Amino acid sequence: MNCITAPLMELKEFQEIKEWLEKKTKQKRAGALFACGCMDSQKAHFIKGLGEDFSCCLIITHHEARAREI
Repeated sequence: MNCITAPLMELKEFQEIKEWLEKKTKQKRAGALFACGCMDSQKAHFIKGLGEDFSCCLIITHHEARAREI
């Protein structure tokens, strides 16, 4: 973990999402996750923090330009 994602571990919501992802991984079940409410500048850090334990991550957004921003 690095200085950008370390503060995320203090957020209750982040911990809940991380636990949900770990549970789905142990069950070997696919799952979709929808998170909203972050400011645009926080979304990339949030995604990085949640995806640290996975080899790949799929991000779906409403427009190709928005995906490139992230």
